[in-house]
Amino acid sequence: MTTQDLLPYQGIIERLKPLLNSNEFSEVFAILTQEIPKPKQFLLKMELKRLGQPCNYYIDLRGRVDG
Repeated sequence: MTTQDLLPYQGIIERLKPLLNSNEFSEVFAILTQEIPKPKQFLLKMELKRLGQPCNYYIDLRGRVDG
């Protein structure tokens, strides 16, 4: 879940998610965030890194699916 501080930037976060592991991420990030103050840019980049990390949670679906 994105923090309250970053809710106004949710659209930027959604646009940058697909580019997280691409070569053009830095360029697009710089273009989309040029109007945003540096501390908020840092928070956005940290949130995107957090969202891009692998998830190791297990979901127990026993009794809910066939098989």
